[in-house]
Amino acid sequence: MKRVYCMALAAMMGIGAYAQSMQMEEYFDYADRVGTPLITDTVAKSDNFDGVTGWSTQANNAAGATRFYIAEDPLEYEGYVGSGIGNALQFRPEENAGQAVFKPYAHGTKNDSTIYIAFLIRFEDNGQDCTGSDYFWGMKLENKAEDTNFGARIFAKVEHEINGQSMKGEEISMGIVKNSGGSTTWVTNDGPFLTFDETYLFVVKYHVGVLNGATADEEAGHYDDEMWLYINPTIGTEAENTPALYNADPNCKDFWRLTSKGTEMGSARTIYLRSGDAGSMPQYTIDGIRAANTWEEVLPIQEGLSSIEETHVKAIKTIRNGQIIITRGEKTYSVLGTEL
Repeated sequence: MKRVYCMALAAMMGIGAYAQSMQMEEYFDYADRVGTPLITDTVAKSDNFDGVTGWSTQANNAAGATRFYIAEDPLEYEGYVGSGIGNALQFRPEENAGQAVFKPYAHGTKNDSTIYIAFLIRFEDNGQDCTGSDYFWGMKLENKAEDTNFGARIFAKVEHEINGQSMKGEEISMGIVKNSGGSTTWVTNDGPFLTFDETYLFVVKYHVGVLNGATADEEAGHYDDEMWLYINPTIGTEAENTPALYNADPNCKDFWRLTSKGTEMGSARTIYLRSGDAGSMPQYTIDGIRAANTWEEVLPIQEGLSSIEETHVKAIKTIRNGQIIITRGEKTYSVLGTEL
């Protein structure tokens, strides 16, 4: 199975100019795994690498406790090129934290460079309030199961009511922090607030800064990474959009930085889905993950769509002559959304 996965990965990522520019596409297109865990191995303190999906578990005591499952129906969002393809992934919280999973994209991002990651997400009501004390989404600095350096963190706080007043329709508050050592930026009283069972398009923009000193002590308090979170952005140019959240706390550590030993470390390298205790993060379904180095690549305009209804037709992704092809009904499109 691992050989098949590697061959498919090479075909998708190593052929053609487009494949080289995209860092990752993940549509959880594993029909034979619907209703089963994302990670089939459940060994504690192991990476539990899955040779079919390419996902691994963080190597800790909870590595064998399944929390992520393949869901049959993909998430849909009008106009998003990653809408309605394959399947989806659902996180199901339990009393105690379970597996945290991660998957690398093509190249680490460091030294004054930017990565964009778009994905669809739907929060589901399991009846619990959540303090948002633990982040549910982030990035790892290295593609190693034992690595514990995490950044680009996204939090979700759930409040069904406040002082006896129902929060129905705006139960979920979002927060971000670019790394450890600083303060989380939460939405203000003006929102935007999210609600259950609604599919949202998130775009994370993360700029990895430069080394701000010759030693780790000189860098401290002068970290220059920046993180933006866009929620339901207009699928057009980046300039048309305003982020919902921005974090540039100079006390938050950088991905690319010096260690206490004077050596350079890190890069923004993997997508990381954390699994916290019940009440620290909500249940959710995630899908349509796309990573690239420009806004236009993760959010291309689907010029070939002639009607709104076509965006709600389940899409099928195939590889034809080394190129990724998306089929919706009787029409086919490139991954940039151009009708073929």
